[in-house]
Formats: sequence, structure tokens, C-alpha cells
Amino acid sequence: MMKRIILDTSVYGELINETEVADTLRKLVPSAYVIYGTKIIRDELRDISKEAQMEGKSKRNMILQLYDSFVKKDHHDLDATTLIEIIASEFYRQYRKNGGSKSLKEMITDLRIVSIASFYSLDIVVSNDQKSMLSEPAITAYGNVCREFSLSIPEFIIYRNFKEMVIHG
Repeated sequence: MMKRIILDTSVYGELINETEVADTLRKLVPSAYVIYGTKIIRDELRDISKEAQMEGKSKRNMILQLYDSFVKKDHHDLDATTLIEIIASEFYRQYRKNGGSKSLKEMITDLRIVSIASFYSLDIVVSNDQKSMLSEPAITAYGNVCREFSLSIPEFIIYRNFKEMVIHG
């Protein structure tokens, strides 16, 4: 069964370091996986320093090219609407209620990404961010708010487990 996935910004940095995983994933798109993106993630990737180098090439350009190779179609680049912002705000309110300590400024991008995944009924959110996006207070908040708004709750997978899923099927 095909899985609809959004990769957090942190995952793209991992993928350019692990070209075999990126190549395998590229072969599985769109038969096993469809990768979605959003301007929020692309803008974060664009914020990488133009001077950052990897193997003599611009790390920023490499990551943006990787992003573009996964998020191929226009309708796979999901919009952050006013409703997405409302859901993200509710996630934060619930996150703080659950004992989460990070500021809204630290959390807002992650909350918007999860809001997009929930609103558009994506299956999986992949991240390496276990201190904020994948923290227990945040995961609990997503579940509570999604149930309250009758939204789907995506599965949250850390990059290491996603890599295993891609390589070993």
C-alpha cells in the first residue's frame, strides 16, 4: 500500500549524507511512497548558508535539488492555509497544557508541518527532532487536537526507523 509522507526539514540533511537511502527512496516514489512538501520546509532549506559546502558543492543547492526531486508535482506542495495556522495554534496550546516547555517561536514550524500532515490526511511524518516535534507532550497534543477536530493523526517515525523501512521494505 502506498504511503503518503512528509519529511521534516531535518531529514533532508540526513538524506544528502546517505545517498544510498535517498537513491532507494527515489526509486520507491511514487509506487510505494509519495513525498509531500510545503513552502514552510522549502523556505527552511533555503535558509541554509550559501557558503556551506559538501564535497566541494553547495550543500544548500544539493538539499534543495533533493527536495525538488521528491516533491515533484504541484499538488504535492501543500499550502499552509489560515486553518492550518489555527490547528498549529491549538497544537501549541495543548502542548503547553501537557507540560511542553519550548516557546511558540521554537515550535511553530514543527507545529505547522504536523498541521499540514493532519489536515491533508498524510500517513507519516518523518523527523529527527525528538526534543520538540516528536516529544511526548507534542505527540499527545497532536492526538488530542486531531480527535477534537476530527482530523487524521499521522504516524510519527524517526529518521533511523524510516531509513530501515525504505531499505528493508
